Amino acid sequence: MTGFLLTVVELVIILGVMIFVHELGHYLAALWMKIPVEEFGIGYPPKVKTLFTWRGTEFTLNAIPFGGFVRPRGEDDPGVEGGIEQAPAWRRLIVLVSGALMNLLMGVLIFSLLFVQTGGAEIAGILVTQVDENSPAAAAGLLAEDVILSVNGEEMLDLDRIVAVIDANGGEALELTVARGEETLYLTAIPAAAGPNDANLGVGITYAVRPVDLNYFQALGYGVRTVGDMIELTFKLPAMLIRGEISAEEARVSGPVGIGQMLGQAREVDVAEQQSGTAAAFAANTLWLVGAIAVGLGFANLLPLPALDGGRILFVLVEMIFRKRLPGNVEATVHAVGFILLIAVSVLITVNDIFNPINLPLP
Repeated sequence: MTGFLLTVVELVIILGVMIFVHELGHYLAALWMKIPVEEFGIGYPPKVKTLFTWRGTEFTLNAIPFGGFVRPRGEDDPGVEGGIEQAPAWRRLIVLVSGALMNLLMGVLIFSLLFVQTGGAEIAGILVTQVDENSPAAAAGLLAEDVILSVNGEEMLDLDRIVAVIDANGGEALELTVARGEETLYLTAIPAAAGPNDANLGVGITYAVRPVDLNYFQALGYGVRTVGDMIELTFKLPAMLIRGEISAEEARVSGPVGIGQMLGQAREVDVAEQQSGTAAAFAANTLWLVGAIAVGLGFANLLPLPALDGGRILFVLVEMIFRKRLPGNVEATVHAVGFILLIAVSVLITVNDIFNPINLPLP
């Protein structure tokens, strides 16, 4: 029971902070775009107290201690003078996009902090994972765990490149520079020609990596790359599902209940690793999950779905392209219907998370 309550508290804090950061992005962008903001709420109404007023914005404390909200002047009312609905489309677009961008930036910062603790990895060559019997590689003296550093004097740091070199030299001698432990060897291998631009050396290969220490500025690059990889993977998921590369279970969408399940599992692994002395970083699994949640929240808000920022962004883009704004009642109706559907989908996701709990593939 204690572990469950701790997970609930952690979940409320994490999601609350992410929502607050999201709304802070909208607020800062509105100030930048000279759009008045009437209220920045900490938590959700009913309002408990006005904390202070700054630059015309009331900062309020609200009864439901979860996240926050921003209320620009004239929200959903084009008739309010100087309100957000009277601002040029490009200004509204910046305000709408900024919330999600803040979540993505949060993911970058979290991953960067993690990489400062764990260090990074650099490609050091091409690792031989297996050598087939009676193959050209075996005849040349290659062994599993060897690292190919260069071929014919060309440094090898890319799998596609070494495959291309092998395919282009069927029946021709290749001069390999190989690292075996602390020793450097020079071997000659002759790939077996299998056809035009097709040859076989008889090895399994992957990247050889070496750990490197990172300062925070170096880790920022790793953080940006990690967020980019996550977004790219999200776009690839439908095709990967169709090709059977991942299962539906691995690609499932999770709600707060599922996130709580994953958070509890990640924390258990972190505690176990710290107690055994094998933890490479403080709360590494939990930090990674929190970073992934931040990226997921930011990406999801950019999807062109009604009732989300992405749906509003879509309307603004249509307005910018056709130079004509859709009637306000049309947009309001679409968002209202979309909100109802979003609630319905959220209920289905929650029910699935309850009756089909998520099990993370943690170490």
